[in-house]
Amino acid sequence: MAVKKHRNDWVLPGPMLRGSAPPQELKLCNNFTLGFRVKNGGQSHRPVSFTYENDEATTLPTLDLSLMQWISSTVLTLASLTIAYVAVTFGYRQNYGWPPVLLVLSHGVGGLSGEEDYVAHVDFEFWNRRKYPVIVHFVEMKFGNLTLGTIPEQSPSGESARWYIFHNKLIQREHVGLDPASRHLFEPRVPFKRQPLDDLTEIVKIDVFYFDPIANKRKKLTTKYRFRIGQED
Repeated sequence: MAVKKHRNDWVLPGPMLRGSAPPQELKLCNNFTLGFRVKNGGQSHRPVSFTYENDEATTLPTLDLSLMQWISSTVLTLASLTIAYVAVTFGYRQNYGWPPVLLVLSHGVGGLSGEEDYVAHVDFEFWNRRKYPVIVHFVEMKFGNLTLGTIPEQSPSGESARWYIFHNKLIQREHVGLDPASRHLFEPRVPFKRQPLDDLTEIVKIDVFYFDPIANKRKKLTTKYRFRIGQED
């Protein structure tokens, strides 16, 4: 391979640099210069430089500056909106609390002495998680496809009969006031027509209508519970 002298530099073809750097590592630059000193017969060192010229040099891809600015501004905007939403949500919860919830505690079936009907019971609690009081106006319960009977004047639990049946639904319209972070226990008892209890499974739907003074309107809270007798859950 011939070595070309370019002004004060020596120009080498690419193959002569095989031992110094692989060709694939040199494709990212147009040229580079190797410099060193040569001792001439014990005399002073003479600087020599060789320049590698790559005719097939490639250029690294560049990103548009305006595109990068748009991406960064979009990301910052989304981050700001997320932080603002979280702050507003936590602020609202701290001032007004969380919505009320219904918690079913237990269910079962019993019998009345001298009566032909069974008696079903579903005990549940209404939890007021608001930071202000609410008032429960009435409760409706639908016991699936069970045919409800007649509620006696005195309930089996000894409480006065505050529940009644209307269109095969169990209803109570007694107003109950609940203070902030308080609960109220409901213990309805309802008779239904006798039937085999080996595999009794019904979906009990509980609707509680309560008044929210801050929203200034009546709201509805609904839950569904699987009423199962004679079968493992």
